[in-house]
Amino acid sequence: MLGQTLGCNALAGIEEGVLALCQDGTRIDQTGCQGTAGGNGGSGGTGGEPSCQSCPDPDDTCPLPWQWKSPTTGSCYLHHGNERDWNTAREHCLELGGDLAALSTAEEFWYVASVVSGDVWIGGTDAQQEGAFSWSNGEPWGFTAWKDALPGDQGNKQDCVMLSASPGTASFFDDRGCGEKRGFLCEMSPPP
Repeated sequence: MLGQTLGCNALAGIEEGVLALCQDGTRIDQTGCQGTAGGNGGSGGTGGEPSCQSCPDPDDTCPLPWQWKSPTTGSCYLHHGNERDWNTAREHCLELGGDLAALSTAEEFWYVASVVSGDVWIGGTDAQQEGAFSWSNGEPWGFTAWKDALPGDQGNKQDCVMLSASPGTASFFDDRGCGEKRGFLCEMSPPP
């Protein structure tokens, strides 16, 4: 059986070594989903490959190069480590059929913060009207997680939003200058 001979990442179409999640929310790492081959003399994998009891259904995964699918929104996400300014990052996401991530609910925010590490551009901006933030993909702005309850803005020079998510610390939004370079998070909404 296919699930017994391939690691979970391969079944999910995820590059080995890339952090992602299984459908049940467990982490996929470079060796596959949690669990081991099917035990002594059972029908487990060969060569130490993990069994895929908690792997995502291949029909319920995101196409390459998208890395993982949110169990709450159905959106696919791609975390890019290549540092770019906000506009260039957005252009790259648009070329892939998505946009910079719009973390518009608490559930989506906490899910993404649990799988992303570091400071990354997301799709929030107030470049059109100072203090009136919106998501670049058109989703309504409602949920916020500002670092200090409100964006700092530093003299109308910080119009783009980043997510800061590091293990062991509280995750938050922060507004920054759009020309700063950092990694970024793309989101592709599920088909209607």
